[in-house]
Amino acid sequence: MDLTVGVGPPRSALPPDLGVGLPLVKAALLYGDRVTLCSPAASLLLRLRDHTPTAVGSRLAVLAGLADDLGLGDAPARLAHVVDTPHVDPEVVRLTVDAWWRRYRRALAEALVESGLEALGPAVAAGRLTVETLGVGAIAGPSDFAEAAAETYARVVADAVSQGHTTPLLDGATADGLRGAVASGRLGVSEPRAHRARDGGLAAHVLQRLPLFDRATVAEVLDIRADLDAALTRFRAAVGAFAAEVAAAAWDPDFAVEADRVYQRQVAPAVAEIEDAVATVGYLRELVTRYAERPGQFVPLAAPALTVALASPDVLAQTVAATLAGGSVLANAAQAGWAVADARRAARAKRLFFVYAARRRFAGDRSWRGRTA
Repeated sequence: MDLTVGVGPPRSALPPDLGVGLPLVKAALLYGDRVTLCSPAASLLLRLRDHTPTAVGSRLAVLAGLADDLGLGDAPARLAHVVDTPHVDPEVVRLTVDAWWRRYRRALAEALVESGLEALGPAVAAGRLTVETLGVGAIAGPSDFAEAAAETYARVVADAVSQGHTTPLLDGATADGLRGAVASGRLGVSEPRAHRARDGGLAAHVLQRLPLFDRATVAEVLDIRADLDAALTRFRAAVGAFAAEVAAAAWDPDFAVEADRVYQRQVAPAVAEIEDAVATVGYLRELVTRYAERPGQFVPLAAPALTVALASPDVLAQTVAATLAGGSVLANAAQAGWAVADARRAARAKRLFFVYAARRRFAGDRSWRGRTA
């Protein structure tokens, strides 16, 4: 599954605001196989990071474009006008520009960290994330980037929503713009593609509610996804079914309300059911330990009965208590161990086990993973 995360143009060049986009990227990395980040801010940062001219004139062009962000006022522009005049000492110019350039590179390094773009490195290195360059060609300076990038950004997002094979995840500003384009008839979106967008938006809504999700690093997200990969197919099927019940398009204002309703009515109760089932597994494990050396005192449930009891842990507890009281000698602790394993497999088979296990993992518990064996 490919996902495209769209994060609209920043309000300033340094530091850019990727705060809205990072949670979307992390949710996409959990849910999808390959993720493309389409963000003018990220694209500009990468362009600036990789653009390292040595000529004084080229550096002045960059500095003039970022002068307001760097607090330099119009000094770089004024110096650029007189740099080649006879009365200006070239060495003084070089030293001045070098000092400004060092200030700029320090600010850029800080922006790469503060924006969160630097933290995306593990996903890029793993081949899970690509940052779209937006195909902007040569520019005179960073200030010329915004207009060219905005046009390309709009086209990439429109293609992702209406034509491409990717699932779009959009920030609020981009969704607002897309809604206007659809309402005016400038962009047509078929129902299957609208459903795909609802699917991605609903998955992101669910995953971003995981405990400590906002504090997890990208490396941690990749690690959790790798552990839970086996449970992902069932989760995707569940999200697709839930998305079919949502009427609003992913870019409509009511989408968040409907997504929250799905979470409260279907996701949260199902996850709570799995939690109850897992708690029952813990109860059985305790009994296995307690009666391991006294098999005559413990009669476990057969695997089919245990599987049914996952939907009603109280029934399971009552049945275990009754069999203990009966004192049958037909079963032993080994059979109880098999029953515990069956309970684990039954819990993992539930469609939303991915959400349950991810909750545990984000909270720091590595004991439950996606493997079904």
